[in-house]
Amino acid sequence: MQKRDKTHRRLLRHGLELVSSGGFAGVTIGELANRAELSKSGVFVHFGSSEALHLELLRAAAELARREVVEPAMQAPPGLARLRRLFDRWLGWAQRSGLPGGCPFVAATAEFDDVEGAVRDYLVETLEGLIGVFEQTIGEAVDKKELSPDVDAKALAWQLFGLYTSHHTMQRLMRDSEADAVALQGFETLVQAARPLQA
Repeated sequence: MQKRDKTHRRLLRHGLELVSSGGFAGVTIGELANRAELSKSGVFVHFGSSEALHLELLRAAAELARREVVEPAMQAPPGLARLRRLFDRWLGWAQRSGLPGGCPFVAATAEFDDVEGAVRDYLVETLEGLIGVFEQTIGEAVDKKELSPDVDAKALAWQLFGLYTSHHTMQRLMRDSEADAVALQGFETLVQAARPLQA
């Protein structure tokens, strides 16, 4: 059983590397078997179908993101400090997790947005959860009077999500060396606009 679990984890790691560098479309039972130097039947035993494989890869990506983004951010004090930490950890989290390319969730969003099924459902649930963490953190900053009581937490969370996806495009596709700095400045611009008016 321990050998099977070890093989399963190795397959998921190989799969995440493939997703990060080429998206989900190229991650098939056969391709993963080639990457892991196993037989197709040996990989099939672990997943059973491409949909099940993609679903497990998303779950593995969510666990990586939780450890790399959410947990470290929660160590910061509630409010703007936590919001800033959350956004900062979100930028480039895939590379810090050892993946060779981009964010698996960005890849999945492009590939599964119109594909009904369990993979899309899990993706929606995961992204709603992440955006919800941002909304909650924004709400804490409002409660601490670090942000205006008029701030629309959902709208600001959406803007930050948009900033993240823009950063991903500029960094991965455009290879803009200033992507991190521009994204962080964008964050500060949004936060400053949401600060309480000085009396």
